[in-house]
Amino acid sequence: MRNQANAYAAAAADAAYAAARAARAVARAADAAARAVSLTVKNDWAERNEVARAKWIADSARSREQTGDVIVRLSHEIAFAPLGARNDTLARHAFTLGLIVREGRIDERRAAAVLERAISEWPDGERVDRKGIDTAMRQLREGMKT
Repeated sequence: MRNQANAYAAAAADAAYAAARAARAVARAADAAARAVSLTVKNDWAERNEVARAKWIADSARSREQTGDVIVRLSHEIAFAPLGARNDTLARHAFTLGLIVREGRIDERRAAAVLERAISEWPDGERVDRKGIDTAMRQLREGMKT
């Protein structure tokens, strides 16, 4: 009887351990799902906010008066963007420059030169390849269409 009781106790302990592991796995899955939803919401908000910011820069009367300052700031932000955020910064600011070109405040060649000059400031090992530059030019044209 004692052996049978020990066997039941061991089986109960094993079941409790398995249930605890399953509960932890469910909790991890729920946490991962919550993080994914949170990131999706943050990215969606950031994207809408970035488009609104870019349009404000292009449409603002104050921005019109300070076009040169805006271009210098955008160029500076591209040139000194932190590693890991460079391509994103390049694409966003290329789009913003496209909006400025669309407004007729600078021409497309000057905007392209601004982008290429900013990229040239990146350390040699961290410069974007031709694909990155093509993406920047595509974003510039997208901004000009918007």
